[in-house]
Amino acid sequence: MKFKSNNISTPCSRALDNVTILWTGPGKVATKQFAKMSRKSEITVAQYDAGYLFTAMKPIGINSIEELSAVLKFLEKQHRALVIRGAPDSDEIIGRPVTRTGSGEGIDFKGNFRTPEAGRHYIEIDVDKYGLPIGLKLTSRNLQQICEHLVQLLPPEFHSASFHWQLSSSAGVFNKIRVSIHLWFWLTSPVPDTALKSWAKHVNSAAGISLIDASLFQHVQAHYTAAPIFIGMPDPFPIRSGFTTKKSGSVDLQLPSPDAAIYTLGSLGNATFKSSEGQGFDYFLGRIGDHTGGDGFHRPIVQAAASYVADKGAEGTDIKVLHSTIRQRVLNADASKHSPADIADRASDAQIRSAIDSAMRKFGNSANQRRKSRRIEGLSAHFQGDYQDVSTIQDSLDAILNSVF
Repeated sequence: MKFKSNNISTPCSRALDNVTILWTGPGKVATKQFAKMSRKSEITVAQYDAGYLFTAMKPIGINSIEELSAVLKFLEKQHRALVIRGAPDSDEIIGRPVTRTGSGEGIDFKGNFRTPEAGRHYIEIDVDKYGLPIGLKLTSRNLQQICEHLVQLLPPEFHSASFHWQLSSSAGVFNKIRVSIHLWFWLTSPVPDTALKSWAKHVNSAAGISLIDASLFQHVQAHYTAAPIFIGMPDPFPIRSGFTTKKSGSVDLQLPSPDAAIYTLGSLGNATFKSSEGQGFDYFLGRIGDHTGGDGFHRPIVQAAASYVADKGAEGTDIKVLHSTIRQRVLNADASKHSPADIADRASDAQIRSAIDSAMRKFGNSANQRRKSRRIEGLSAHFQGDYQDVSTIQDSLDAILNSVF
């Protein structure tokens, strides 16, 4: 497969990076479906049902954030497509149904898809249900402002870099004061998945919120790229994605040193955590302190720990990260109404660990119940057009992307 970049036809093997596209099997879809059977009926949701067998397409060679954006815009209309970071471990699996498997590193790797040892040039930052600041609603008019607000929460090297953005499937359907969005950036140099996971933990700890989903940085984690399907109701965002051009075309990612605890909080340690909804981990974290709108220390510490564990569950809770995040917030909060001795006590391991242990006992298993997929009976897959065989899909993909590049 060849693609044109700057009027040069570049073979995929000589591109700076590649994108792996997986195609779901017949009757499966890699996006959510929303349906409203009548004007007065409630909206029903059919969750992702991509199945377990996928056809790996030939990897697509890309050289920049602009080319990556063009691929993502194309995939947005393909309800059966998704992206993974891993590349086919063998040419023999391309074009035939295989399982989406890949685990371990180096000689311990097992599966069908593996991320290159050097990593990828591109990175997706998946922001999930972020509580928008008071006064900022999720509307088409505010999308650019929202994107910029989120980018400014990232480390400084992201602030002047171009990016591709895409709203998640459920954005705006039920809630206008929280946003779920995917932000794609191009890195100056490829970065291995293990390094990205460590980096994500440091950034989240510094920000005091789960801003970056580190689970994306592995061989076969699905990067959902298809727009949602709406039946009997309009899409609240007919334009669900876009490209923002800035001064730089890439991000010179600054990785933390091996012995670094967390990034410096800086400007992220203030009221950016306050949620307009009045609930959630980031909101309670923002309530810690004596500032206007604050609630002191003991109560919001307990609430923040409970909110985090209730959302992540026992298995998903990284106690060290949670402990460090709360402690850092306590130490950086306005303490004008408390003595240094009080703050030292509130920031102590005993006080914070007590709040976390209590949260684990009360809410450690609650997230598992809420996260079960809601399968709506009677709502079948809705596709535009008939199913096609693999060769037809590949030919169509080649033709469209060649015309784009």
